[in-house]
Amino acid sequence: MGRTAIAPIATAVPESRVRMASWTRRSGKTCTARAAPRGAAARTPQLVTEAAGLTPGTALDVGCGEGGDAMWLAERGWQVTAVDISATALQRAATLAAQAGPDVSGRITWRQADLTSKAPPARQTIW
Repeated sequence: MGRTAIAPIATAVPESRVRMASWTRRSGKTCTARAAPRGAAARTPQLVTEAAGLTPGTALDVGCGEGGDAMWLAERGWQVTAVDISATALQRAATLAAQAGPDVSGRITWRQADLTSKAPPARQTIW
């Protein structure tokens, strides 16, 4: 299984690079904010409650971390763009999605970006 490419969104602001480095260091540590089984990413209970009955469409997961919400949506047929500042978290997310199989990983586009310094492109623009 090859590594999944994580596409960075260009960030020209030096302070943005500092924030990315900070989040990447944090992602290297175990996160206990939402418990998940070993080898799985946590999903947000509120997302499950609110989106369980929705017809699949497209979703933007901002601050996706290790991709639990993005994978939950993809498992249900959603096309997801998952964005996070941390390359480490995104690589973990992409690995977990690949382990879930092509039906899940093929529905998720992973993007690295600091959205505090640059807004995402308009909806009509494909990254």
